[in-house]
Amino acid sequence: MLRNAPYSLTPIAVTGVTSFSRFGPYVAAMGDDGAIAFQAAFVGGGSGVIVARDGRLEVVVDTRTSHGARAGLAEITSHPDFARDGRVAFYGRDARGGSGVYVADGATVERLDGSGDADTVAVGPLGPTSNADGLVAYRATARDGSAVIRVCGGGAPREPFRADGPIAAFHGLPVVTEGSAVLARVALRDGTHAIVRDDGRSSEDVVVTGEGVAELGHFPSADDDGTVVTSIRTTRGATALVSIAGTRLDTLVEEGAAYVHVRGGLLRDGHALVFATLHEGSLGIFAGTDPVHHRIVAIGDRCLGSRVTSLAANPVSIGRAGALAIRLALADDREAIFLATPDT
Repeated sequence: MLRNAPYSLTPIAVTGVTSFSRFGPYVAAMGDDGAIAFQAAFVGGGSGVIVARDGRLEVVVDTRTSHGARAGLAEITSHPDFARDGRVAFYGRDARGGSGVYVADGATVERLDGSGDADTVAVGPLGPTSNADGLVAYRATARDGSAVIRVCGGGAPREPFRADGPIAAFHGLPVVTEGSAVLARVALRDGTHAIVRDDGRSSEDVVVTGEGVAELGHFPSADDDGTVVTSIRTTRGATALVSIAGTRLDTLVEEGAAYVHVRGGLLRDGHALVFATLHEGSLGIFAGTDPVHHRIVAIGDRCLGSRVTSLAANPVSIGRAGALAIRLALADDREAIFLATPDT
């Protein structure tokens, strides 16, 4: 499942040489067609959603123009993700301070049904995830103060998870997969943690702490066939990246001689990537078990005449065949969006 292959990095957008002043704190998203979407703050104010496709940058949403104003948008407040037919979904804040989930295609910007209903106080944290059928999953706070996960698009909104009963809280991103299943990482009131899946008909536990698993990572990633990858801490104290398919749990990489700490992982098309910390303390993203030959990028690496000081990606950032969109911060105060692609 790990590619165990080298990757090449291609810069897509860089602050300081464009009208973009900042990309953080949000990640970039990969589309099935190889396009990359990212949030950008503009020099002089305002923010937007940018899509890079075939060597061109298209401003899909711009809060400075009447395009954004017609939708009541004052600020983009999350990463985007690709929804159906090239549309992007993202969180936005209106001029009155209210928040909602929006979808845009470059010509229109619409607030997604369900994100602005009377029962919703705010959307977030983090950002939405989408699938090819146009379903969008997101976290929100309900009027009664309950944390919820909702799904909109393609029909009536539904609420697969609410923090009541056995669920105490949510962590990380909800992930909506093909076939409308939603994956959530939850904290349970009995003190255990779980990754749970809901397909609209029933819910099931993918993995629960206990039986060798002491802790789960906050950002599980899922493939179209239902396989899940997540970081764990074992009951003997070691961190690892594991894959879970049905009732089978396999260890992909464990801390040890190569990595001192395993932080998380991403999965798409059967290809997994691992976030891990090297023994000198640098966090990096790797495509295999060898921190030299399978290194994609790590903090401290030389990049664009400077050095990498931080990096960011999450489950929306991985695309077909293991391609990856990464946001990097550099020591000279620039930020950059990169496309990482496997060489073999």
